[in-house]
Amino acid sequence: LVFAVLQCIFSLGRLQGSDNFFSNYGLSLGLVMEAVVLTAGLVYRFNQYRVDKESLLIRMNRQQQDNTRILMEVQEAERSQVANQLHDVAGSLLSAAKLNLSNLRKPGGSNQEQSEYHLQKTEEALDMVSEMVRNLSHALSPVMLQQVGFRAALEKVIKIVNASGKVKIEYLVTGFDLYDARLEKYYTALYGIIYELLNNMVKHSGARHALLQVSADADFFSIFFEDDGIGMDVHAAGSVGIGLAGIRSKVAFFNGNIALDNNQPSGLIVTIEIPYIYDHN
Repeated sequence: LVFAVLQCIFSLGRLQGSDNFFSNYGLSLGLVMEAVVLTAGLVYRFNQYRVDKESLLIRMNRQQQDNTRILMEVQEAERSQVANQLHDVAGSLLSAAKLNLSNLRKPGGSNQEQSEYHLQKTEEALDMVSEMVRNLSHALSPVMLQQVGFRAALEKVIKIVNASGKVKIEYLVTGFDLYDARLEKYYTALYGIIYELLNNMVKHSGARHALLQVSADADFFSIFFEDDGIGMDVHAAGSVGIGLAGIRSKVAFFNGNIALDNNQPSGLIVTIEIPYIYDHN
């Protein structure tokens, strides 16, 4: 632009002493300078884009590492839970069953009434072990999901929690009329998220009533959960335990959204939306 102005001044006859230079090279030098400026600008923009891209990849890698760590911690907590229940509860019940069976083999034998009593107690212990193992399997891995569908599997785990007598859960399930194998990974994730919400409520909230709404819309799944427990400080950095951290990690894996709010007068509200696409593999 400067050289173009100089050439215009020369053409008007107001620039003396450099007639030959500006008349022959003024416009060319201006174009060269413009090319140099544009090239430098493009190099700067490309370098800035590369730096921003590398920074984004680093943040994504760190987030993925955090998600992986949280999932591993959740899995380890689930294994510990199973191990503790199997060791403490199932082990005790099986020992009781073995003791009752051993009484039947004592020298001198037992009368009919004692034998029936020991057999009855053995049967009760084995029934309790069977029910506990079945509940654990449904809670941690919904083996009946494909056979009975998402709705029936979800109703079963809610009935298990209600049977404890600690809390009354009301629920509404919209959609999920048919089991779509292309959405299996979403069903499993939704089941795990809901189970963890219920587990956290029973273990930590002290709630007496809760409401769960699950729906399947045209292109996303939604979960709405609220209870009347002690609630939590949803804005505090350290207030979210491993259970909710695992839920957040699962929601983030599916590019979903989760919001935590305080219920009134007490309790917690959790809203989750997970978009889905069909798996054609």
